[in-house]
Amino acid sequence: MATHTGQEGYVVIGATLNASNSIGELKSWSVTETAATIDTTNLIATATTHALGQTSWSGNATAFLDETDSPQDLVLVGSSLTITFAFEGFTSGDDYMQGTATVTSRGESASVGGMAEINFDFTGTGALTRTTIA
Repeated sequence: MATHTGQEGYVVIGATLNASNSIGELKSWSVTETAATIDTTNLIATATTHALGQTSWSGNATAFLDETDSPQDLVLVGSSLTITFAFEGFTSGDDYMQGTATVTSRGESASVGGMAEINFDFTGTGALTRTTIA
C-alpha cells in the first residue's frame, strides 16, 4: 500500500487534470462519503436489519487566500463545479477522485499573526468516481 504526504495533494476545479487548474496555496482538503440505510426490521425480529439506501459525498478545502489564483475565483456559493481530489499528482499510476459538486459555503478570514485564508464546503451531486491515471 502506498502512502502519501499531505504536501502532495491537489484540488482541481474543472475537468482538465493539471496543476494549473488546481487551487493555489492549498492547505488542506477532505472528502467524506456516506451511505444511508433503510430500516427493514420486522416486529418479531430480535435484532435490527437494514438495506442500503442512497450514497452521498461532501467535503471542504482550505487555502491561503490568493486573489490572483483563477481556480479560487471559481469557487462561488451556489456554483456547480467539476472537482477533483488528487493525493499525489497527475501522472501514470496516480489515483484521484472526481465528481460534480455544489459549493454550499465560502468563507474568507484573516487574523493578526496569521495568513489570510479561504475555505469552502461542497456537497456532491451524483456519484464520486475513483480513478487511476493510465
